[in-house]
Amino acid sequence: MPTITIDADELQEVVARLLPFRSAPDAGRPALAHLQVAQTPEGLRWTATDSYRMGCLLRGTSDLAEPVLVEAGLLDFAHRAASRNDVETVRFEVDVEDGTTTLDLPTLRVPRPIPPFEYPDVDHFLEEVPEHNPTLLQVSSEDLRGALHAVVTFTDHHRDGPSQPVALRSAGDGTLEVISHWPDGPDTHAFIPATSDGPVDAVVNASYLHDLIESSGAVDVTLFIGAPTDPMRVRTDDDFHALLMPIHLGQPALEHKIADFLDMERDDLYVTEDGWIPITTVDDNEIWVHLLDNADPFRRGAVVRFSAVLAQDVPASAELFAELNDLNRQAVHCRVLHVDDRVHVAAEYLLDTLDDAEIATVCRELDHQLSAFGPLFSVHRG
Repeated sequence: MPTITIDADELQEVVARLLPFRSAPDAGRPALAHLQVAQTPEGLRWTATDSYRMGCLLRGTSDLAEPVLVEAGLLDFAHRAASRNDVETVRFEVDVEDGTTTLDLPTLRVPRPIPPFEYPDVDHFLEEVPEHNPTLLQVSSEDLRGALHAVVTFTDHHRDGPSQPVALRSAGDGTLEVISHWPDGPDTHAFIPATSDGPVDAVVNASYLHDLIESSGAVDVTLFIGAPTDPMRVRTDDDFHALLMPIHLGQPALEHKIADFLDMERDDLYVTEDGWIPITTVDDNEIWVHLLDNADPFRRGAVVRFSAVLAQDVPASAELFAELNDLNRQAVHCRVLHVDDRVHVAAEYLLDTLDDAEIATVCRELDHQLSAFGPLFSVHRG
């Protein structure tokens, strides 16, 4: 029968450093209220996640052939029982056929069922998710905790302060700016010393970032910050690895508007990993919709880009530019770019003023010029 063995002090670490990452038992995701225990080439890996963040720690030994889910409550109970009874080593028996994991102490046996739920692919997130040459941000844990506390203290009283989105920004000049948006007043800014090997621009959940820093146990923490769609990561020398997903502000509002225009549910809308939304028009042309970057980390007043790439052999002509000029009158702004001998058109609207009728107008105009001047290459450019 496979067993899991871990020192009581190491189990205390697992409970203290990983349980904040697991989903609440009543969150409707039973598998994520458990920890996954898996034997890896690096050691016995304990993992907790709520799908927004993930924490991993290498502790203990086992002869597990396959990963197993262990109830978080059982781990917490085992830690407290070992402390009360002055037990130095904690042992769990895994009976796959019976479907139980049993806490086995000298004076206590507590069996708990192994849930038949599927856990996220931990290896995929730890090894396969690209980091796009991440920027390394080094900062004092105490300074960052203090900055997070400062900027969420004066958030809107109707909102849960710790769950407030915060932006981290740095030009790589030795200072990290931590920003929180207060709906009824100006943004709150905190400035702390930090070093980075490049610019930093990320928006994350303040409470989750605080948990990540606490669980790292590091005096000075190094954050790996990749592309806007990549998770923020932290690794420590004591085999702790954590991920925190970014917050995408602005894109959900755009997705709702596009879904309403297409008369479909937002969940049925196809959105690429880098945030593009393809729209197939009545003439079977594809129009790609995207949110443009701007200087505001919270994407207020963000601009929506409707972009279309015309056929490569479309010649410049008076008729073509008459059509583009007509499109320009319909939109707030129109960019005409020549890329790889193709004509690239991007019509832009302010998201704050965009409504369904304006979406329909721009899509109709783009569809018309595509039909009149050639087939569309099914490509897009960020």
